[in-house]
Amino acid sequence: MVMTKRIFIFLGAGLLVLSGCATTKKGVSPEGKAPATGIVEDFDPMTLTDDDFKIPPKSEAAPAAQPADTTAAGPKQAAAERAGRRVRKVKVPGYRIQIAAVSNQQDAMNIQREAMLKFEDVNVYLVFEPPFYKVRIGDFERRFDAEEYQRKAIAAGYRDAWIVRTTIVKEVPEE
Repeated sequence: MVMTKRIFIFLGAGLLVLSGCATTKKGVSPEGKAPATGIVEDFDPMTLTDDDFKIPPKSEAAPAAQPADTTAAGPKQAAAERAGRRVRKVKVPGYRIQIAAVSNQQDAMNIQREAMLKFEDVNVYLVFEPPFYKVRIGDFERRFDAEEYQRKAIAAGYRDAWIVRTTIVKEVPEE
């Protein structure tokens, strides 16, 4: 019997809390137009007229889009565009060489610029994976090729360079 009273009191307190939350009253501003809380419930974003930019239509000769994690155009793509042939980008499993992982974005950008000067024949990527900014180089389909380039990176002064398995973007000529 004592246990029944405790459950009843507990349930009674829960109902009291629920009934107290259900009886809220809307406030109205002195003008009677908008709620006093500043919340406008009849807002329609389609009525905004801030057309600051125009999106040009896609043309047939437009180059393919860059991969999401790149910050610089690759030398292979630039060479293909100069040759006048169109390339299609395909995501495949592959390898990259990670040469740095720092928590400061400015430091990572400085390392990336330096790497772009040292490694002109491969793409240089700046990737943010919280909490680090990672600088990676190359797009290698075979681990053997990545190991060879890792030796070049170590010789260039990046002693902690290591191979990362990731998804790379392979350029395939369009037919």
